[in-house]
Amino acid sequence: MCKKKIAVIGVGNILMGDEGVGVEVVRRLERLKYLGEVELIDAGTAFLDVVTGLRSFEKVIIIDAVHGGEAAGTVYRFKLDDVEGDKPAVSLHDFGVIESIRLERLIAELPKEIVFYGVEPQIIKLAMQLSPTVEGKVDYVVQKIIDELIASGVQVQR
Repeated sequence: MCKKKIAVIGVGNILMGDEGVGVEVVRRLERLKYLGEVELIDAGTAFLDVVTGLRSFEKVIIIDAVHGGEAAGTVYRFKLDDVEGDKPAVSLHDFGVIESIRLERLIAELPKEIVFYGVEPQIIKLAMQLSPTVEGKVDYVVQKIIDELIASGVQVQR
């Protein structure tokens, strides 16, 4: 299997309002071209199904809705070490992204660099669109991911 350099993974449920922000960010990133090894993955609500594939990447960037206690629309950037140990996981999923990665690390070596971008949701209810507050942050998060990719040596073309 060819080792890919960077995975960008959008996580979330597009049927639950702001819970789908990670998926929307990846959809917008799919409109761009990349000169470098980048794989964009829409994991939806099935992150547990893709976690084993993380082994083939050098760096992973994950985007999800995150409860961090700040105002709706707040954008967070953190690494796995920032939520390790006894600190609670911040994902909105029943079995979250953090827990999935922790379990996978018990049996396999994962990339040393795993970066999370989270957006504080405003509305988590049956709705097929993001709230205006979170929608207003999507392009900002897309740009932060682009900046992250460029800092990792990837050329991004609009």
